[in-house]
Amino acid sequence: MERQSDEDKLIGILQQHRNLKRWVIAQLTTHNIPCQETYGNDEKGDIKIFNSADTFKVQQVIRDIHQQFNQDDSISPTATANSTLNPHLEIKTQYLYGKEVEIIINQGTVIGVISANKISQPSRHKLHQAGIAFAENIPKSVFTNS
Repeated sequence: MERQSDEDKLIGILQQHRNLKRWVIAQLTTHNIPCQETYGNDEKGDIKIFNSADTFKVQQVIRDIHQQFNQDDSISPTATANSTLNPHLEIKTQYLYGKEVEIIINQGTVIGVISANKISQPSRHKLHQAGIAFAENIPKSVFTNS
């Protein structure tokens, strides 16, 4: 098997991120939640939710996604609505832990995190305490055709 170049690896990561983001937007659209992807590496998040009144509904969709792919979960993502007038979602494809979670929390606009990978247990607790819903371990096979 031929080794993948560094560039090919980065392209693959970006493609997974894009596909997961599009899949999440499709899930929200199915629930009649107006949203759109952000541009220019917006520090507020990857998906903008247009109506802050939809925050609880968005977080419920995220919790449902989490439960679908994490049957034996000991930490349920039962976060309550984070109060923000500018709600966004953050999309991750790599293992999420440490400083990156602190940055997400401190942003003040993120109401949910959706990850194709695992979120560390301490990070899950921090997200929960911050009122940020999360879904992790979304299989790549679910969103690769998005």
